Amino acid sequence: SYSLSARATDNAGAIANSAAVSITVNAVTQPPPSGTSVTLLTSQVPAQVNLNDGVSYELGMRFTSTAAGKIMAIRFLKASSETGTHTGKIYSSSGALLASVVFSGETAAGWQQMNLASPLSIAANTEYTVSVNTGAGYYVATNNGMASQISNGSLRSVVGNNGVYGSVGFRPTNSYESSNYFRDIVFVADSGSTTPPPPTADTQAPVASIVSPVNGALVKAGSVITISASASDNVGVSRVEIYTNGNLRCTKTAAPYSCNWTVPKRVGRTHQIQVKAYDAAGNVGSQTISVKSN
Repeated sequence: SYSLSARATDNAGAIANSAAVSITVNAVTQPPPSGTSVTLLTSQVPAQVNLNDGVSYELGMRFTSTAAGKIMAIRFLKASSETGTHTGKIYSSSGALLASVVFSGETAAGWQQMNLASPLSIAANTEYTVSVNTGAGYYVATNNGMASQISNGSLRSVVGNNGVYGSVGFRPTNSYESSNYFRDIVFVADSGSTTPPPPTADTQAPVASIVSPVNGALVKAGSVITISASASDNVGVSRVEIYTNGNLRCTKTAAPYSCNWTVPKRVGRTHQIQVKAYDAAGNVGSQTISVKSN
């Protein structure tokens, strides 16, 4: 509380004071953004508790969000033997410290949560790291707990080199068996900000097969036969090529995938027929069969 009064002085030096007014200044808390708060970790339970390697660590987790939004708080799962001061931090993927908060009012064990002084805005589909140090060196963990992606709402864990550790006070970057060290955030997505993640590269090859003739078939020397093929792909087939004895016979960009071939006139010869199917990403699937002229 503060007491305010006004004083007026005229040219003759006379002074008059107003009655004092008492005012109280309250801290203004920024309202949370619209939306529901979520955490990445939900029902996971550590497989190992009260681990201690004789040193203190900065333990963390790498994560992204498919939506822009705000990190409201940092949280961590405290081992029952753990003591000392804990500081939560948010780092960018380049290592810049974006926010930090010192935990207070901790319980003896279990989940501890501390609000940031101001919500931290993060971008969609951008990697960040949340970390909390150990005080007395005790921590909980689940080995391989980050080997597969964890998701909740718009939050996603990063697969590969996750569950990170390092020296106290620095962004952790080392990983041991993709361990989950139970470091987490409280996040609220901005209204209407959901952005789909970037498309993953297409590495799946098309499936190509020769329908006619069948492998090992006898074909009449000097005759004209129709080679028919089928092709499919998880995204789409861009073209199909049909070869005989290593020579390209035809290229088709749409079904039906077929072309005619005049069988060489020599009897008793074995001929190879091959079909290749391509997709837009350049993946190739093929099948080769043999036929014999009679």
